[in-house]
Amino acid sequence: SEASYSPLNWSGPSMFVDSLQATGLEGSIVQSLRADQVRADVNWRAIFQGAWRVDQIQVVSFDATFRPGSIVPKDSIEVPRAPPRSGIASWLPSRFEVGELDIGRARLHFRSQRGLEIASLRDAALDIYPDGKGWAIDGKGGLLSVSKLPSLKVVSFRSRTQGDMFFLTNGEFRLGEAGKISASGEFGDNSKLRIE
Repeated sequence: SEASYSPLNWSGPSMFVDSLQATGLEGSIVQSLRADQVRADVNWRAIFQGAWRVDQIQVVSFDATFRPGSIVPKDSIEVPRAPPRSGIASWLPSRFEVGELDIGRARLHFRSQRGLEIASLRDAALDIYPDGKGWAIDGKGGLLSVSKLPSLKVVSFRSRTQGDMFFLTNGEFRLGEAGKISASGEFGDNSKLRIE
């Protein structure tokens, strides 16, 4: 993605930025995103362990649109080789780690290959953190809309992503005044969904 952000403001180990915007390049799953009122807590001691580490990132408002990614096989994409590190650069960390991402109000839109909106999650609070080789995503509140289905109020959900797979561990939703829906499943090449 191509990203732009407002000036960075530092206060001790915390960094603040009013807004961050990104536009996905061709083949990216990110079409666009905007984050407002971002605060990151940097763990400077991790430098001695060879990492730039951000323990927590808090975002007041997050709006993003996702689309199907490139169909180009990953092993056919040429990744430029980093030049050898010398001088003071050889002493600096070579990896980046993120601990937890808290989003106060997320608006996520998912589009099809033709650009039609197939699903959206509006005004949900999200907690995102590393989970093995993937990411855990827990949420509560908001409204889930899926194309051609009635909108559902989100009570809460627990999910995770790993590679090209999305796992809904447990989701609790409300339909209208009295309807209660529990759902779980996995989404990928062979999707399965269980609904009660």
